[in-house]
Amino acid sequence: MLAGENGSVVIAEEQSAGRGRMGRRWLSEGGKNLTFSVVIKVEIPSEKIGLISLYAGLSVNEALKKIFPGLKFSCKWPNDIYIDGKKI
Repeated sequence: MLAGENGSVVIAEEQSAGRGRMGRRWLSEGGKNLTFSVVIKVEIPSEKIGLISLYAGLSVNEALKKIFPGLKFSCKWPNDIYIDGKKI
């Protein structure tokens, strides 16, 4: 775990009891995914909290486009990043 003044990042090798949007269950095999949770300490109205993952996905997508201009990146709801149609 990485902890700072405004929050923490909790990193996992694998996840066996993940919960996604609308309570959906998902798994993450060890060594195959980036699996982490970000806990931030900010005051955000509850109706806008869901926008954080959307902005994060779009921000990563835009950063990758600038770093690797020759590759075709896209973002799929809510925050999956793709290169040439393949999820990364």
